[in-house]
Amino acid sequence: LIGYFYSWILYGFLCSQTFVYYQDFPKDRLQHKILVSYLLLIGTLQMAMNLHDILIIFGTHFGDMALLQQPGLGWFSVPVLT
Repeated sequence: LIGYFYSWILYGFLCSQTFVYYQDFPKDRLQHKILVSYLLLIGTLQMAMNLHDILIIFGTHFGDMALLQQPGLGWFSVPVLT
């Protein structure tokens, strides 16, 4: 659970850095802007998958210990998106 909180903090850093990049470098090459947008999209997808797992584990199935042994979406979000 603490790791999820840290990942939300890092996601906030990513969003703020993306905003600052687009504000400070409007004349950058299109390839760089596409790369930054792609990285933000990947980070957003990973956070959405993490949020889904958190809501399932601590929301709808709170207290279900058998659910903790299922991978959820972590099997995809951790090795593929990072």
